[in-house]
Amino acid sequence: MITLQHTALYAMALAAKRSDTTQFYREFHENLPFVLLPDAIRAYISDRKAGHFEMTPDWTSNSWMVYPSKETLKILTPKTAVTKINFHIAQGIPKCAIGEVSNINAFDRKNWGHHYYHPLRIHMLQDYVLDVALRKKMIDDTKRFEDAFAVRGIRGKVLNGIEFRKQLAMFEDLGFIYLAGKLYERTGIVIDREWLDMHVKTSLETVYPEDLAENTFGYMAISEDLSNRISNLDFLLSEYDKKDCLLAEDLEGLLDEIYAEAYQYTVGEI
Repeated sequence: MITLQHTALYAMALAAKRSDTTQFYREFHENLPFVLLPDAIRAYISDRKAGHFEMTPDWTSNSWMVYPSKETLKILTPKTAVTKINFHIAQGIPKCAIGEVSNINAFDRKNWGHHYYHPLRIHMLQDYVLDVALRKKMIDDTKRFEDAFAVRGIRGKVLNGIEFRKQLAMFEDLGFIYLAGKLYERTGIVIDREWLDMHVKTSLETVYPEDLAENTFGYMAISEDLSNRISNLDFLLSEYDKKDCLLAEDLEGLLDEIYAEAYQYTVGEI
């Protein structure tokens, strides 16, 4: 999932558990940087595999990371990260447009004692839900190392890696709009530019080194058009929105399925 989706899902689940607004935002600001850290840390550890505990294709081993403490994280630099973070990149994973499935049990074994274990685990579980749905509902990844991704809903339609990544980005962007609507319905939160600046940017700047906060938030900088759409509560996915999205025949139905499962996992970690 993209960081915007992680943020919206976490906010929705946290609001269900914390009715007091002050308590909600206190926990949100404290924990969100760790919910997003598995993606953010890639700016310092360039390979995604370690932070996401990716299995090798034969499922015999996995990459891993012992996530840094809050105190260590704040003083990290790109140069010191490789020595201050304990991580391992498993060998035998060819280059591919899609990552391998995460090993949640391995994450648990390496990070169960971390002060922010549960926020970190939220990210792992949310990504796992999407990873499984992607492979079972959207594409056949059998020939992924041949750069071929067969679309499950369209017989004979095979995408190369670049085409697949474009389709996935479209699916994630439309998914965020849809999820923003669900967040508003349940909490009244309008997750537009102003809200992201006020609550996400500030939380990252408090916990991350300055450059890491800036880099991470840069991936969450939504366009003015998208921000206005969310501000105007325009969450309905039109046929125009969906016409070029090949990965789901029933886009809203698939999003509901993915988000409902990810939401339940998230609530369970709070």
